[in-house]
Amino acid sequence: MNGSSEIAPFARVVMLTLLALMVIGGGAAQFFLLVDVVPRLAAVGVIAIAVWYLGREALPRRLWLGLGLLAAIPAFQLVPLPGGLWSALPGSERAVAILAAAGVDSGWQQLSLAPSRTLDSLLFMLVPIAAAMLGYAADRRQRYRALLTVVVLAGISLALGLVQMLEGSGGASYLYSVTNEGSAVGLFANRNHHGLFLALAIALLWPLAEVQGDRAALSTRVRVIAIAVGAALFAAIVMTGSRAALGLGCLALGALVAALTLGPRSTGAARSRFAVFNAPAVIALLMVLAVAAASGMMILGTFADEGFNRADVYPIIAAAMRDHWLLGSGMGSFEWVARGYEERATITFAYWNHAHNDVAQLLIEAGVLGLVVLAGAALWFVGTVRAYFAALAQGSGRSALIEAALLALVLIAGHSLVDYPLRTAAISAVCFLLIGMVEAETRRRKVNR
Repeated sequence: MNGSSEIAPFARVVMLTLLALMVIGGGAAQFFLLVDVVPRLAAVGVIAIAVWYLGREALPRRLWLGLGLLAAIPAFQLVPLPGGLWSALPGSERAVAILAAAGVDSGWQQLSLAPSRTLDSLLFMLVPIAAAMLGYAADRRQRYRALLTVVVLAGISLALGLVQMLEGSGGASYLYSVTNEGSAVGLFANRNHHGLFLALAIALLWPLAEVQGDRAALSTRVRVIAIAVGAALFAAIVMTGSRAALGLGCLALGALVAALTLGPRSTGAARSRFAVFNAPAVIALLMVLAVAAASGMMILGTFADEGFNRADVYPIIAAAMRDHWLLGSGMGSFEWVARGYEERATITFAYWNHAHNDVAQLLIEAGVLGLVVLAGAALWFVGTVRAYFAALAQGSGRSALIEAALLALVLIAGHSLVDYPLRTAAISAVCFLLIGMVEAETRRRKVNR
C-alpha cells in the first residue's frame, strides 16, 4: 500500500477496463469454463489496485463482513472433517450409503458433496468483491463512467443479439456452446440473463441523464435521447424472448419515463417523514412488482412448449432444503444434489443445472449460513432505503444514482426468485458495483449534511 487515499487517474481507467472484461467474459453460469479466467483475473487486478491505494478503506466494514462471510462459506465447506462427524451431519446420509455400498471407507471428507464446484464458487467470489471495491472507491466522475460502461456494453450485447437472430441457430456469433440457440443472447449464454442485463441498463440511464443537471433543468433533448435509448433496449429485451426479462423491462422503462418526465417531487419534511415511515411498504411493493412482473410473464409461457416445466423442480428443492438445512450441500453442488432426488420415471437427458431460484439454491447449498447472508442483505437494503429517506427529511437533495441503483437491485432480486442471474459473473459484477456505489454515495451524503 502506498499510503494514498486517492486512486491515480491511470489506475481508475484500468479499473474500468477490467470491469468491462468482467462483464464481457462473465456471461455464463456454468462451471470451470476457460473463459471464466477472464473475469476472475480482471477481478484480481481491481482488488490489487484498490488495496494498494486504499488498504482496508477499499470497502466499508459491513461490506467486508458480508462479502467475507460469502467467501468463507465455500472455504469452510472445503475443509476435511473426520468421518464420524461428517457422516452424522444432516444431508450426508445418501453419500454415506453410497460409499458403504461401494465398499469405500468414508474417512475424512469435505463438507461439500461436490468439492470441485465449491472451489469454483470460492474463486467466483473474486468478482463481487472486486466490483464492490470499484463502486465504493470510485469518485463521482468514475461512478458515472462505470455506469456508462455498463450501458455501452448493453448496447454491444444488443447489437450482437441482433446478429445472432439474423444468423439463426448454430451461428458463429454465439459465444458459448451451451446456449439458447436461435435466441438473442448477446454476450451471455442465457437469454434470460441477457434480458435482465438490458433491463438494468434501462434503469441506469436515469442517473446518466441527470448528471447533465438536476431534474428540473434537464433539456428536452437529453430526456428524449435517454428515453429513446431505453426504448431501444426494451425492444432488444422483446427480441430475447425472455418473458421474465420482459416483465422487469416494463418496470425499468416505466420508472425511467416517470423519472425523466414527471416534475421534481416534494422533498419537504412532512413528505419525507411519510416516506421514511412507509419505506418497508415501498420496498415490499417494488419487490412484489418485480417478482409479479417476472413470474407473470413466465406463467404466460405455459401456453408455449418449452420442453420443461420449472415447477417440476419444486419438490426437489423442498427435499434438498429439508436434508441440507444445517451446513448445506456445498456451494455450486445443486446439480449433483438434485439428481439424487429425481424420480426414475421422470429422468431424461435434460437436467437441472440450477434451482432457478437463487434464494432457495443458496439455502440448499449453504444451509443456516445462507439464511444469515440473506437476512444481512435484506437488513442492508432496508436500512439503506430508510437512511436515504431520512436524509431527505433533513434537507438532503435527491440522488438519481441511489434511486436508480436501488431499483436495479430490486430487479436483480426479483429475477433471482425465478432464475439464477447472480451465478453469472457479469450480473454479479453489476450488482455489487451498484452496492458499492450506493454505500459510498450514502456515506458521502452523511458527511456533507
